Amino acid sequence: MKINAEKAINISLQFSKFFLPTNSILKIYNQFELTDSITSKENNEHNIWATRVYQGNKLTIEMVIEGESAEAPSLVIDKVNFGYKKFGTEFFGQPGASAPCNINIVCPEGAGWENERNSVALIVANGSEACTGSLIMNTCNTSVPYFLTANHCLAAGNVPNWVF
Repeated sequence: MKINAEKAINISLQFSKFFLPTNSILKIYNQFELTDSITSKENNEHNIWATRVYQGNKLTIEMVIEGESAEAPSLVIDKVNFGYKKFGTEFFGQPGASAPCNINIVCPEGAGWENERNSVALIVANGSEACTGSLIMNTCNTSVPYFLTANHCLAAGNVPNWVF
């Protein structure tokens, strides 16, 4: 399936039904970027899923099913987000920049925080920048990924549809 958003500069998708059988691979790509190996590991209890934001105005969605399966895929795209502004610049300005109230981690003031900066992520909800937060570990070192963000960020939309 091909999606063309003629004047958009970026595009993302939300699935209101998302189930992939174990023998399937979903590929989503455009002229600039490829996300392959979307597999049944992405299935979740909510049966929903959202893509990251792709640069450009075209997307191709391809489903590959190898062999026979008792399960059938179930995919329903309920929202196509068309971006008409540069993505990421509203909160962060140009790459390497930070908001006036923040210290840019790549500046001298950020020295000593190189490990921590790798845990920071942008929350994308409904195809738009919503908030930021940090990936954290508990003190038991269970390797369960927890994401810490502000309570007001929950107003950005359905948490299972967030993309980081």
